[in-house]
Order: sequence, then C-alpha cells, then structure tokens
Amino acid sequence: MAYIVPRVLIKQEFTQVPVFADQPLAALVFGPQYDLYRYSVADEKTSTKVTHPTTPELGNAYQEATDVVYDFPNQTVGTDVDADYVKVFFEKAEAEYYPNALAATAGDVSRVAIPNTANYYPNRVVADNLIFKTANTYDRSTDFSERDVKAGDVVVLHSDTDNADFTTKVKALHAVKSAASTGAVTYDTDNLASQSEDFNNAVVAGAGNNDAGVTVANDSTAYKGGWLANGTYVHDETFTATVITGGNLSAVRFDISSTNGLAGSEDRTNVALAASPAPLTDADELSLYYDSVTGSSVKLDFTGSTNFVVGNTYSVTVEAPVVKTYVPTAAGTYTGPVDTTYKLTVVRGGKFYDGSTNAATCARVAITSSGTDSSATVSPQATVAFAVGSYGITATFAATSAVIGGLVAGDEYFIPVTAAADAQVKTLEVYDTLPTTLLDNTTTDWEISSLRLVKDYEVSQAIPDNDVDLNWEVIDNTISINSGITTTDPGMVDINSETINLNVKKANIFVEHRDLVKDNAVSIGSINDSSLVDETLGTVHPDNPLAQGVYDALLNSAGVTVYFCGVNSNDLEGYETVLGLAKKSEAYYGLVPLTFDRTIQDAVVAHVNAMSTPEVAKWRCTWLSSEIVPTALVYDVKDDGSDWLGTLTDDPLTANAPTPIYTLLTVAGATFVTDGVRPGDRVFINFRTDVFGDIVYDELVVDEVRTETTLVTTTGPTAAINVALKVQIQRVYTKDEQIDNLASIGSDYNNRRVRAVFPDKAKQGSTEKAGYFAAAAMAGLRSGVVPHQGLTNTEILGFSDVSASLSTFTEDQLNRLAEAGYWILTQDVVGATPYVRHQLTTDSENLNASEDSVTTNVDSISYGLRRALAPYIGKYNVNTTTLVAIKEAITSELNFRTTSTFTESAGNQLNGYKVVSLAQDPTFKDRINATITLDLPYPLNFITITLVV
Repeated sequence: MAYIVPRVLIKQEFTQVPVFADQPLAALVFGPQYDLYRYSVADEKTSTKVTHPTTPELGNAYQEATDVVYDFPNQTVGTDVDADYVKVFFEKAEAEYYPNALAATAGDVSRVAIPNTANYYPNRVVADNLIFKTANTYDRSTDFSERDVKAGDVVVLHSDTDNADFTTKVKALHAVKSAASTGAVTYDTDNLASQSEDFNNAVVAGAGNNDAGVTVANDSTAYKGGWLANGTYVHDETFTATVITGGNLSAVRFDISSTNGLAGSEDRTNVALAASPAPLTDADELSLYYDSVTGSSVKLDFTGSTNFVVGNTYSVTVEAPVVKTYVPTAAGTYTGPVDTTYKLTVVRGGKFYDGSTNAATCARVAITSSGTDSSATVSPQATVAFAVGSYGITATFAATSAVIGGLVAGDEYFIPVTAAADAQVKTLEVYDTLPTTLLDNTTTDWEISSLRLVKDYEVSQAIPDNDVDLNWEVIDNTISINSGITTTDPGMVDINSETINLNVKKANIFVEHRDLVKDNAVSIGSINDSSLVDETLGTVHPDNPLAQGVYDALLNSAGVTVYFCGVNSNDLEGYETVLGLAKKSEAYYGLVPLTFDRTIQDAVVAHVNAMSTPEVAKWRCTWLSSEIVPTALVYDVKDDGSDWLGTLTDDPLTANAPTPIYTLLTVAGATFVTDGVRPGDRVFINFRTDVFGDIVYDELVVDEVRTETTLVTTTGPTAAINVALKVQIQRVYTKDEQIDNLASIGSDYNNRRVRAVFPDKAKQGSTEKAGYFAAAAMAGLRSGVVPHQGLTNTEILGFSDVSASLSTFTEDQLNRLAEAGYWILTQDVVGATPYVRHQLTTDSENLNASEDSVTTNVDSISYGLRRALAPYIGKYNVNTTTLVAIKEAITSELNFRTTSTFTESAGNQLNGYKVVSLAQDPTFKDRINATITLDLPYPLNFITITLVV
C-alpha cells in the first residue's frame, strides 16, 4: 500500500445524500441584471458606437456646433439605462491649441529647400515666426505654453489667395543646425601643483663639519627640474657634496648625490672642482647638476677656501617652476556626431620626443573620451600637433608645457567638443504632399490656421466652472451630446498655471452603458450549471450583478440548483417584488440580495423572519454584506439643508510668527466640542470644479479643537479666507473604529438566520468583487453539502484575494467581528484558495444559535417532519388511531435522520431523539401538540490535548 507521511488528513466532503432528494437548502440570488456595453472590452466596444439620429452617414462623428440627442447604441427594447453607469468617450478627438488667447504669433509658413540642391522638400514647411518645440537652448513660442508641437498633431494650412485649406498630420519636427565648436581646454585638479622656481636657497653645512678655512656659497643660476631614467619628473631636489679627499682647492675631491637620484649623467664620484659638468666660471666652483636642454645649473662656489676636511658635507635645495594651469592648445573642426570630452592622460612622464633618440624614455599620452571615440597613444613632440580622436581635433604642447621640456606622469587635460546641433525647431514635416501653389511658391500667403492635438479620452459630464450646462446628459433612454465641448492638456496653461479650454473640432463618439433587463424579474428561475449562466443572464462580471452572483453560487454548490431573480428596478421596490415572489415556494433557503443597501437588507431580514415561523413554515436564512466605512462626514450640511460656512484666519496664538499662519477655522453655529470633532479629522474648504468637471477642494487636518465654533488646522492656505466658504469636516476612522462600526451591524441583527459576510471586497485576479458576491458563494456552498455539515475551514471557489482578512486588519480585530457573528472569508496568502474562518450566524447567544450548521440542520429536519405529517392535515380526525399514526410518521422520519443521512465527516443529522409528548390540545380540539427532544450533532471546533510528563 502507498505510504502516507503522518499528518492531519483533511477531506472536503460534498457528498449528496438522500436528504437532498426532496429538500435541498437551495440559494436564491437576486438583484439587477444588466446588458453590458463597455468601451474598454474589445468584444463590446463596437456596441458603444452611436449613430446620428437623422443623418446616418455622419455615423458617430461629433457635431461641434450642434446638440445631438442619440439613442443609446444597441439598447434592447424594454430595458432601462442605468444613468449612473453611463460614460462618454471621444476617440481621435482633435482639440485645437493654436491659435489661442495666450499669444498671437503669426503662423506664416514657406517651403523648405533641400540642402546643396535646387529642390524643395515635398512635405516640409518652415515657420517664419513660430518655434514649435523647446530644444537646443531655444524656447518654444509662448503660443504653445508648456506643450511642444508633437508628431501626430493635426495641422491645417490656409491660403486666402487660393481660398483653400490643407489638412494633414505632423510626421516629424526639424531644426536648423548650429556649427560644431571646441570648448576651453582644462586641466585636472590633481595635476602637479603650481610653484615658482627657487634656486637661491642657502647652503646647508653638515652638522659635524669642520669648516675652518672653507667658504661656500650657492652660485646656482637656474633649476628647471629634470627626469630620472624611468621618466619620473623631479621638481624639488636636494643636492649634497661630500668631501672624500681633503686639502686645498686643487686637491679636494667630492662625491655628489641627490635625494631623488637626479645627479647628472656622468660619474659623480671623486669629482674635482671645475671638473664637474659645465658651465663653470672658474676653478673654485663645483657643479652639482647641469642640463643643457632645460638650462638647469646648480653649483656651489668655494672661492677662498684653503683646507677641506674629509667627511664635510654641503647641501643645497632647489625647486623647479611648475605651471599647473597650463593646458595644451586644441585646434581643428570637430566632425563627430555627439558631444564629448576628450581626455589626454600622461601615462609616461619624460621629455618631449626628439624625433629619433629618446623614443624609449620620452613622454607618452593616452587619448580617450567620455563617449566611444579615442585614438592611439602618442609620443608628443614639443610644438608639433597630434590627432585627438578620429573627428578632426588636434592638440599641441608648447616646449615649456607645465614643466620645462616635457610632461609629468599622471597629469590630465580635457578638451570638450560640441557636435553640430539642432537650433530652433521651426520646420514641420507632414504626412501628405503640400499644395502645388505652396511648393511652386506661386502663393506666398500660406499660414498655419490650426494646430490640434489628438487624444482619446473620457468626456466628463460636468463642465469646469459651469454649474448650469453639461457636456452630455441622459434624458430617459437617450443621451444628448452637446455642442461646444472642450478639453484640456496639462501643457496648455495660462499665466496662473491653470489649464485653458481647448475646443474639440472633431471626434468619434462612444457611449458606455448598461441597461437593466427585466425579463427575469417576473418570476424566479433556476440554473444548475455555471456554464449556462451567461446565455441565461448575460455577461458574468460584477457590473452585471445577477450573472456574477449566480455564477459564484453555482461554482460552490456542487451541482445543486441555484435559484435567481432579477429586479424591475434597482431599489427597495424592485427587491420587495422579488421577496413577494419568494413567498410562493419553499424551494428557496439561502437568500442573497446583491446590494449593500441597508434598507433593502433589512427588508430581506424581515422576510426571512416572517417566513421562518411555525405558521408559514418556509424556513430560510439570508447572507448579507456590509461595506467598511473608512470615513464619514461629521459636518456635512445643516438640518435645513444649507452648507456650513467658515473662515480661515491668522491664529492669534501664533501672532509672533514671522509670517501669518492661517489655521484658525471659525464656523458660526457649530458645536465642535459637543459633536466630538477631534485632532486628525479632515477639514474640506474652498470647493470648486476642476478641468475635468469634478468637484475638488482643499484638505486640511484638525490639530486642535479650541471652542465650540473654532478649531486649528495643522497647516493653512497662503492667504486668509475672510469671506465664509462652504466647509465640511470628515471623520477618519481608525481600523479599530471601522471594525467596531461593522461589528455593530452584526450585533444589531443578532439573528441566527442572518449571516453577515466579511470582507466587503474581494478579488478574482484583477477583478474586484463586492462582498455580496462572496455571500452568494457562501449560500451556494451551504446548498451543496448536507444540512448538518459544518463549513468552518471549507474552501470557497471564485476568489483569489481577500487581503482585507489577511493583512488589512489584525487577528484581534477579526476576532471582534467574529464575536459579533461575522462569517469571515480568509486565506493563508494572497492567491491561495480562500476558506471559511468560522461558520457563524449573527446570534452569538449560545452554540445552538451561533453555529450555522445547527440552524440549517434543524430547518432541514423541520422540512422533513412537515412533509411527513402533511398528508394527515384535513383528511384525518383527531383520535387514538390518528395519534398512533402520527407518532409512527414522526419516528419514521426521525429514524431516517438518525440512521440514513450519514457522511464520514458529518455523521447523521441526528444522534438521537425522544418524543416527550404527543396529545390532543385541551383547548383547540382540532390541534395535536407534540414535543420532541433532539440530540443534534455539533461541529467539532476544538481539540484539547493535555500532555502529562
């Protein structure tokens, strides 16, 4: 047999048992059914295209100068348009942004010559006065505000002489070219530091010298620095002469050394006066260093000395002149395609190349750039130009350079070059061949009469800063697309940075809508296969609630039939009509209204309560979802419907601030303290309409409630609001308050027939679903298992993200919801299959009331007993024989529930029972009273293990 790792084995059992043959606890899902015509859905988009009502050949073209009333495209007769869902879209809308009120630059244009030919471009025009784009240090014309003319824009050219318009589109924009240039050559800040030449320092005698009879002086004439054999430049040097043979001037001999080894090219030991390197002026001089190329001459004068002592030393320190700010000279015309900076790096120090003898020791310079260009390393000759890169630039080092006669290793020089570049963007290249009279230059008065941006966008219903007119409006089952529609572009703004209105000249109109279908509102229907939902109820999507709700229920019902009903109006009346239909049959058990509307939900609860009485005996329950409320207006409007009005002025408690702080809100008639306004609440003020037609406002945060009529905000406007304006104050609920508000709803119901489902929003992939779709799934799940099956930890299909339960709220907060009876859908990680946290009703009084499976089990048994005893009503008289027959019917039914409704996980519906009494009612002689004690199975919620060590 197969090996199984020891673990807890969880089996999800959805076994149909005979109890379903006569009475499954079926779900009834009801709410609005819509035909969907959505612009963003490819298969539906064509159905959103309007057609002109009187001139069909105009199709869906926007009529700039005329209001047009269109039928909603493809609307089915008998349906009602949901006006709140309607959206209008313009495709290929041409919005004119030139000319405008921002400026009045003339749009004169002319043909454009092809360089180095006698011909002209067939599709280019150059503007005399307009600059179409900000580029190359040139600003666009003020006519275009902060927006460049762009490829794809529509351009209209007009000629008064020809009385003609030519309309085309911008293909590209072009600019005139500026000349290439070479910038100032610079040096690296880490180059050898500048210093002055210094060869006049005093001679330093050795500490142990015996200088009796010796006089010495520094007789140097120059020191320009020098190079060691490895090319290292020595700019500072100390030379030392050490007496190795004593005596007079003719007998004395010296060893000559230097700190860095710069002692000359000859043997520098046993050197006699006037025998060391020239130039020397007399036999009393000692040459320490001499370089005929640089002119360096470092020497000591021992005139008058008579007695040199062996071991005596005489030192002199010299410094060479260094010009750090030196740079080579650049020349040539740069022909490269892009700007770059060449870098000249001295990779080997040394003297300049002499053209033949010092190739192995001379200076070497590497040439690279900030781009991709470079050239070979060179051995520069003094005053001779060499190539820098491959685009025509040369550089020349002077003979002196930074140091005399050569270059210092590690020094760097930079030559910036700028490529020939675009200047003013004044030329438009268009898609079509220009008019002949423009190309032939026979008509010289062609001008740009219109420039239009092209955009696809949603048209807002409201017009900015217009409280009366609308861009479009729904009138019964028609829509009026009004004339004079404008739009905006972020780049087209006035001097106050406010967007300006651009007239829409052309557009194609699409109208998104959904239409309430009433066909399924006349009776209650049923489906038992999720694949049949779309053909029966339309597109499965949250925008079509009935189809989505039924689909989610069927997905979890294990093949059990799901009942459904549409509404003839999406309001209380429409839902009450469905409840009226539901009274006619006992087939429906779990009722799911597809709405958050509390009034409708309360009506459903009232229906469930009324139907679940002994007299009606159509026991049922309902699954509801309530929205989380993150905020609420604590100051909206006054009791008479008028707005609260307030001012924002300088707070007197901050009067010493450098600038006024306009944070003191004063609202006449308010009672902030009494009403519990608190820090953190939000103040809305300065209401207005934005460019999209939406209401916007300034938002401030309450910092302190000072009096009943005044409070202080954390920040304020830049200027006081002295004239009272509309004010609203919004409470921002904490997560704990949100949970408490939601829990209070469950506690208000306190009803074992009400299941309050959480969360209020879930997702399947990227599609967001309202919580009532989860409620439908739960009702479907309950219908698909035996009535006594507990549903805690059971998976739910149709959802992939219930992160509100997973991460938005804490475990403690979820527990508070559970205490209020919430049926919580949760998951281990986003993407994992969600499951039921605990199968709870909103009645938490005891286990019998709080566990869903207890109520459903008793309801199922009640239906069974009613069916078993129904044949006796009206046909039998009350007598001993009848009592015996009734008792046998009861015991037979309950025996069936005790022995024949078994599943592995749930067992039988009854563990046992006892008929306590069965007798004729002493008062109502036509009534038999029976009392039965049921031993019900309870869900296994806990296992306690005590480990004793």
